[in-house]
Amino acid sequence: MKQSAFPSPAEGIPSDTRTILKTAAPIMIGLLLEQLIGMTDAIFLGRYGEVELGAAALGSVVFFLYISVAFGYGVGAQALMARANGARRTAEVGRIFRQSAGFLFALGSLLALASLPFAHRVMDAMIQSGEVARAAGDYVFWRLFGLPAAFLCVGMRAFYTGILRTRVLTWSSVVMVAANCTLNGLLIFGAGPIPALGISGAAIASAASEIAALLYLVLAAVRSGAAERYSLFRGLEWDGTLQRELFRLGAWLMVQEMIAFGTWLFFFAAVEHVSDRALAISNVVRQLGSLIFLFVHAFGTTCGSISSNLYGAKDFGSINGVVMRGLGLSYAAMIPIAAVFACIPETVLGWFTDIDAVILEARPAYYVMLASYLLTVAPFFLYFVIGALGFARPSFWITTASSAVYALYVAWITSVTTSVALIWTSDTVFGAGLGIGAWLVWRRAAWQTSIPAEKRLYPQGEA
Repeated sequence: MKQSAFPSPAEGIPSDTRTILKTAAPIMIGLLLEQLIGMTDAIFLGRYGEVELGAAALGSVVFFLYISVAFGYGVGAQALMARANGARRTAEVGRIFRQSAGFLFALGSLLALASLPFAHRVMDAMIQSGEVARAAGDYVFWRLFGLPAAFLCVGMRAFYTGILRTRVLTWSSVVMVAANCTLNGLLIFGAGPIPALGISGAAIASAASEIAALLYLVLAAVRSGAAERYSLFRGLEWDGTLQRELFRLGAWLMVQEMIAFGTWLFFFAAVEHVSDRALAISNVVRQLGSLIFLFVHAFGTTCGSISSNLYGAKDFGSINGVVMRGLGLSYAAMIPIAAVFACIPETVLGWFTDIDAVILEARPAYYVMLASYLLTVAPFFLYFVIGALGFARPSFWITTASSAVYALYVAWITSVTTSVALIWTSDTVFGAGLGIGAWLVWRRAAWQTSIPAEKRLYPQGEA
């Protein structure tokens, strides 16, 4: 008999620092490798042309606006699977997975088919520069072909994270990055009979790499026995009650993630109106910021998933300790990386482009980004934890309010200055808003004991 994903109920859910690190490391590596998808696109396109480098920023944010729908639904499914797994209800984990995977595939296919005819028109309406709009439209068009696979990947990752078996995510990301790097080299610049496709080649490579990652995740589930243990692929039957529960959590998170990525799209559209150079600089800075911030994402997701398992096991007293340990680990990881990056700016910026003017002009914005991300470690960490725990409605309102303030600030700052560094202070504004909201939600959670029970948020434990 294959070993269970967890120790016996008598042993409890492991929640010490070692468990957090062991669980977070694969997620961290996976996020790093997945980040390399956007990074490799930027690295190759940064040597192809400045217009393409900037257009890829807008195109990728539009694509991730679609993915945000799947991500929001997936976080809700992950929270339910984690609670079921913590309570040792393996059949329920599989039932939740089948329902969520079926919905995600259908939604991804529908969105791709509906959006393909309008990819270029949307970019033309949004972007001032005709050359950038055409390049961004090409990128979005070809990436849409990988949307159904990308949606299913979200469902598979939610399953593995929910059961705290995250090592497979590392290897799926290795497959994704290897496919993307190989195809980028072939399709962007061309080789032999393969023509140089430029930014379209980058998008095709990314779509193909998502399909490769999905195939790996499915095969890994079959080979490891997880598919049999949790009945992952037993068949899809419609369960209206479960879908309502998934939407009770997921619908809020779906809209929330769309709002969050929508504000990112607004940011890049506003920067594009400043200049093509400002857009190229912002793409490079964004890639680097996402690279160092993945530590916070990984530890927040991990601690949220462990906390969900503890929630399912009714071990409420351990949740605060897990979160505090995870926050300390986030700072311990972020500070040294940011310090090293601050000491070698030209080297780090040179990873993404060999255009000297872009590297020179990017330095001020680069330092502003580093400072901003260090200041917002705690807000983002707690925000990720709350999302993974299934606090759907409060998380939605936190994101909505923070995004509104962020958008207003971006609109104002881009109207009074063309300095990319000053424009990038908007990230600190967004993080501050998230931090205030997340702290207010967390201090009133069901397991807190410092306030009267009647004043706690969800006193019966309903998130």
